[in-house]
Amino acid sequence: MDTSGRRLKYFLNKEDIEQKRLASILGKTPQYVNGVCSDRTTIGKKLANTLQETIGVSAAWLLTGTGSMYADNQE
Repeated sequence: MDTSGRRLKYFLNKEDIEQKRLASILGKTPQYVNGVCSDRTTIGKKLANTLQETIGVSAAWLLTGTGSMYADNQE
C-alpha cells in the first residue's frame, strides 16, 4: 500500500468500518471519505490525527506506511 488513501481503505476493510459510517463519525459526506480512500483528497496531519483519535488507526502509519497500523500498537 503506497498511498495514505489505500492504507485507510485497508484499515476500514480490516476493521469492518463502512465508508458511510466513517463519514458520519467525522461529520463529513460519504463522497468526501470516498475521495480520501481513492486518493482524490489528501490525508494531512490534521485528518490523520482525527482518524487516530476516532477509529484507532495510527496517524504515522497512515501518513508514512511505517510502524504499526494501530494507534498505541493495539494489534
